[in-house]
Amino acid sequence: TNEIKETLIAYDRSLLVADPRRCEPKKFGGRSARARFQKSYR
Repeated sequence: TNEIKETLIAYDRSLLVADPRRCEPKKFGGRSARARFQKSYR
């Protein structure tokens, strides 16, 4: 059971660390990756 637990932990860690979908890098012109600064015309 210990080996299974270790493999599960390793699997989970690889999932947590190497998942590129979670965090998109911040782009220019806005607060976050997709959100731009709002332009108000008044």
